[in-house]
Amino acid sequence: MIGSGLEGVLATFPPISLEEIQNRAEFMTRKDRKYLLPLERLGDLLHMAPEGTSVMEIGGQRLFRYHSIYFDEPDRSAYLAGLRRRPNRFKVRTRHYVDSDLRLLEVKTMSARGETVKTRIAHDCGDLTELSDTERDWLAGFDQVRRHVDGLRPCLSTTYQRATFVLPEDDGRVTIDLGLTWGAPGSPGFAVGPYAVIETKGTGKATAIDQALWRMGIRPVPMSKFAVGLSILNPELPANRWNRLRNRLTAELLLVEQPVQPLNLGPG
Repeated sequence: MIGSGLEGVLATFPPISLEEIQNRAEFMTRKDRKYLLPLERLGDLLHMAPEGTSVMEIGGQRLFRYHSIYFDEPDRSAYLAGLRRRPNRFKVRTRHYVDSDLRLLEVKTMSARGETVKTRIAHDCGDLTELSDTERDWLAGFDQVRRHVDGLRPCLSTTYQRATFVLPEDDGRVTIDLGLTWGAPGSPGFAVGPYAVIETKGTGKATAIDQALWRMGIRPVPMSKFAVGLSILNPELPANRWNRLRNRLTAELLLVEQPVQPLNLGPG
């Protein structure tokens, strides 16, 4: 299913442009559900997608490489706020959309209704591990981040490849991530075992893909790439909500002997 097999399945879906997604289904404020799906079952899931589902295509390409750096304070205030499900929790990351060479600084916060709110600007440093004074000033404009902004340091690197789907009738958006790796910035990392990370994004009601996964016996998991990855790299951290998942993944992780790089599972 990885590589040409997946590309063949993706080619069966009609394309949708990034501009259309931004107009129809960006869901910058949304409810999310995440799943770990064994790779050998990914084809079954895609064949269950409802008629009219489309896949993002840019320049003939449908799988895209991502590289992100997450930031936290040395005392792990962002991590602990997420662990304790504090209403003022937040995530700060820089992200490199490798194939388009686009770099953004992104903040995720929670709305009063418990929705994830993502806000982003262009990242004006070439190095993903650096934040400029201007960017820190921008981050200080978020109530959740303001008192932490001076202490933010790079703490986690992730890489993966992603396919993005838009469901018909504004039902939601779905991302499928392959080849996920976690590591300390610039250091060898760990590759997740033979799983796809599925995320459904929408208004809160179950999407057709949620329902398909449930019929397959796959249930949502507390799969925060930031939190689970950081807890795996730092096993001394408390991990209450993620303990079972962390233990499951730790048993299946493989050491990446070279510094983490985007995996070449498709064209580009």
